[in-house]
Amino acid sequence: MQAILGIDRVKRDHLPGRIGLVSHAPAVDQHLHTTLEHLEGLGVQVSALFAPEHGLSGAVSAGQAFFSDLESRSIPIYSLYGETYRPTEEMLAGLDRLVIDLQDIGSRYYTYVSTMYHCLEAAAASGLPAIVLDRPNPLGGIAVEGGGIEPGLRSFVGIQPIPSRHGLTMGELAHLFRDWAGLDLDLTVITMDGWQRSYFWPDTGLPWVPPTPNSNSFEMALCYPGTCLFEGTNLSEGRGTALPFRWIGAPWLDPEAVLDQVSRVDLPGTALRPIEFTPSGNKHGFHDCQGLEVHPVDPRVFRPLRLGLTLLAAICRQHPLDFAWRDTGGEFFFDRLSGGRWVRETIDDWAGSPEPLEHLVEQVEARWETERAGFMACREKYFLYR
Repeated sequence: MQAILGIDRVKRDHLPGRIGLVSHAPAVDQHLHTTLEHLEGLGVQVSALFAPEHGLSGAVSAGQAFFSDLESRSIPIYSLYGETYRPTEEMLAGLDRLVIDLQDIGSRYYTYVSTMYHCLEAAAASGLPAIVLDRPNPLGGIAVEGGGIEPGLRSFVGIQPIPSRHGLTMGELAHLFRDWAGLDLDLTVITMDGWQRSYFWPDTGLPWVPPTPNSNSFEMALCYPGTCLFEGTNLSEGRGTALPFRWIGAPWLDPEAVLDQVSRVDLPGTALRPIEFTPSGNKHGFHDCQGLEVHPVDPRVFRPLRLGLTLLAAICRQHPLDFAWRDTGGEFFFDRLSGGRWVRETIDDWAGSPEPLEHLVEQVEARWETERAGFMACREKYFLYR
């Protein structure tokens, strides 16, 4: 049975007055019409649009700022990735409620989660009711991986200390964020019908519409919570290739030697193979790279965080003179992704020791488990689907 999305369950009388819509072209209904087209078809008065990273089209490159467009169409389009991350009072003036419909990928690093958080804050500050139209978590609603976020490391790729793979829908996260931030907010979630926590994206019966330019498949989404960590290093994470976040490599990488190390760690549901690729841009653009291709052959047992950690540590030890953490103006971007400086420092210390790779993996995962204990203790409170 095909899951029925929040947008497909919304009625005109749910959204009276002037609406501000936070959405993008990848958010579609069951007939592949955008949320804006769907709401206008219902006769809803959409008076302002707010676009997250990648723009209203969903096609702007990752990390590329864009600007508000107030003149090219009858509805003003405000950028929430460039001029500001949060709607201002002026942007919200005259609106009666704020509607949020964004397709998440199931990972803390994905900035749509942070955009929603800032929009909820802005709605609360302006006294506007907020309505979230819920969508599936592509990675399901059961598995949780990763730890929290150290004080001082919260950012747009980690707005609240939820695990890297959180196992919640956007509607569930909205309720959690309201409570954790102590927002005085009138919040409504239009839930889905027919979605179960055990569902991965293929189980929903819905077509895959890429939420971002590099999110070209469900398999990419499944790998992302682990392989996105390579954005914090000098290795290519596959941007500018046919399989972003599934191809990992560099011109200096010895894939066979890395595979030999990695084979000692239990990586359920995972197959790896050596490959060669040449990115068309981004890191190592137009340079021949040697690397590894990740195959999540069994999604139900595949553990992307364990895989990402294992590959990172093995490469760090195998290539001590070539591997480097990405320095972004005096800080390491990896720390913001992982949520803690201690992860990077633990890998660095281990790489110069004789300790087996499996010991390093067990050590980091044990601390992650401790960090996410508070999240796990309250997580079920926010379940909208049982």
